[in-house]
Amino acid sequence: MARGFHGRRWLAILPGLLLVCSSVQAAEITDVIDAADEDVYDGKIVEDLFDFHIEPTFKQTYEQAKITREANCTGGADRCQNEDTILINKELRYQRVVNELDLEFELSIYKDLEFHVLLPIIFSDTTSLKYAKNAGKACEFDIDPYNPKCVDETNSTVDPSDNRIVADAGDGNDFTTYRYFDVPDENDKWLDGPGRGGLGDLTFGIDWSPFNDQRDQLHEDPWFRNNGRSTLTLGFDYTAPTAAVMKADPKNENVGRGVHELGLHVATSRRFNYVDPYMQFSFALPIPTDSIFKDYGGGQERVGPGPSGDLTFGIEIVPWEQANADFQQKFIIDLRGHFTYVGEGRDFGPFFDALGSSACQSKTLAEVQPGGASPECGWLAEKWSNAGFENLRAIDQYSASYDPNHTLKDDGLTSYEGYGRFGASLGFNIQPIQYVQIRAGLGLDHNQEHFLTFGKAGTDVRGRVDIEQNNPSAGSEPNDSAAKDGTVSFDDIKERNPVYNPTYDSVGSRFRIEEWTVFTWNVGLAFQF
Repeated sequence: MARGFHGRRWLAILPGLLLVCSSVQAAEITDVIDAADEDVYDGKIVEDLFDFHIEPTFKQTYEQAKITREANCTGGADRCQNEDTILINKELRYQRVVNELDLEFELSIYKDLEFHVLLPIIFSDTTSLKYAKNAGKACEFDIDPYNPKCVDETNSTVDPSDNRIVADAGDGNDFTTYRYFDVPDENDKWLDGPGRGGLGDLTFGIDWSPFNDQRDQLHEDPWFRNNGRSTLTLGFDYTAPTAAVMKADPKNENVGRGVHELGLHVATSRRFNYVDPYMQFSFALPIPTDSIFKDYGGGQERVGPGPSGDLTFGIEIVPWEQANADFQQKFIIDLRGHFTYVGEGRDFGPFFDALGSSACQSKTLAEVQPGGASPECGWLAEKWSNAGFENLRAIDQYSASYDPNHTLKDDGLTSYEGYGRFGASLGFNIQPIQYVQIRAGLGLDHNQEHFLTFGKAGTDVRGRVDIEQNNPSAGSEPNDSAAKDGTVSFDDIKERNPVYNPTYDSVGSRFRIEEWTVFTWNVGLAFQF
């Protein structure tokens, strides 16, 4: 069964193993190859003992978006004259280009039951960032310094100038001018991540059509006394972490996601002569491995990517189709739309490769502290898990027993806010001869704007009691027997989130992605025996 015009059915050729190629009267999204079955052509029954497909599809995906960031604005300032508020300032432009060849192998098992394997071959996968400009118009630093409509080192909160860092370090206040990674100074030059490529994670699946009433038609006219053909298909897919996992390292070019993903889908279609409307609901549950998605304990609320659900609906238009025992031809136009919701989680994001190549990686705690050699890298130490403690529950980050020369390392993962995705696509399926199909398609998706850095401070699991009941000024300490107090205490190792970084996860400092569009085109062949 094909899950889409660019989906998981791809190429096939196994000469001599098949007797005939089944006629298709169900929508591709519900079609399942079968075996030990019979086909009907011109009212004649033809034995169909075995089916096998191999289908290659080349696909290119191009993503682009604008990345913005919250900024606290105090009442009386130029941009928030009346009250304290949080502004949204532009920061970066983001793009990602993926070129891949997807190979799917489909094997018939029994009537309306198929087994399939999907192997993605990633030729290139590159993520790039650059300063946000003014949509091709001139920048206005001199005209309006408080709203220049362009970003460079003079106003960037990602890669500030050395002068701004020195000024902040010497003013005696808390240091906040962090440099997360270097952005090229040249006009419109991109910061490119490593050129990732290789074999992707394998997917194994089974599809079954428990209801397929095209079997009931034995008349020479396939639509005789019947105004429609219904098909119901159920499927299960498992994506295994077979590929080497991506790591935040400029030398790492792997493409594996490091998750076990379980997928369920149910699809239905009903063919009415020249049209075939269909609908599918699918659900995916990623289960992270510990290769990169670490569970540090404490108040960590997310370990890996969130689950997702998708509703797809569309219609196939079949303006031409010819089928007999010796020769099958057809032409299909596939129009579809979909809505997907991606639950919040922790995953590879637009900053993953940039953080991995940051000059701050491998700094020591002594270097990034105020007064150290690299205070602009202080953000690295703000995330508790970056410190690399072997036992986070037994030692506090600022304990005197901690080695200040310990090397700090960030995994590049960020916690993101849940979001929706809307999309539409147009596909063409042409079968000029019996065993070969030609497929092509275009797709356009829009992801809703959401926070890219959305970590929670922690989880409230217990309250506090006074250290000395007769001396309230002595303070309080966490106590397992005390009821929850509705707050998360940063000095409580059971409540504090080890992967929360207040420099970009706290309200007023979070990064946000907007105008995120995804364009996809694909072309492929299907050899079906």
